[in-house]
Amino acid sequence: MNINKYHSAFALVLLSIFYFLFSNTVFAARIAWDNGGGNNLWSSSTNWEGNVTPGSSDVAVFSATSTANVTIDQNVTLQGIEVTSTYSGVISQSTSTVTIGSSDFIMASGTWIGGTGSSSKIDIDDGDFTLSGGYFSAPSSTGASSSINVERNFTISGGTFSATNA
Repeated sequence: MNINKYHSAFALVLLSIFYFLFSNTVFAARIAWDNGGGNNLWSSSTNWEGNVTPGSSDVAVFSATSTANVTIDQNVTLQGIEVTSTYSGVISQSTSTVTIGSSDFIMASGTWIGGTGSSSKIDIDDGDFTLSGGYFSAPSSTGASSSINVERNFTISGGTFSATNA
């Protein structure tokens, strides 16, 4: 009888440890650009699906949901950016820094115009850069060691990559 009590207690302890370790695991939400606010600004939550601006655990998605242009008017930290083959708009970085985690920067269409200024850069901390279509112009970050930093793979299989001012 006492053995069953110990087994039950042991199972309860294991379940508690498992819950503690894995209950806080955050999976990246995919939040689509919809320009619902109509002002073309990244920082306006009404321009994003669900009226939520993508945050550090999210992937910003640009697709046929809205092909309206967007201006990144603030520094952003995301898990990833995905520009699908159905997006035909222009993403302008302005003077912001874009920091991307392990969900990568993936661009299949559209236009990315990198920003200018000493703080304008793209930093892909733990992911890949993939350009398969569209036009990507790297930011020109004066005085910085690099205007685009990619920790993992850097792949261009299509589209146009310009680093004239990088």
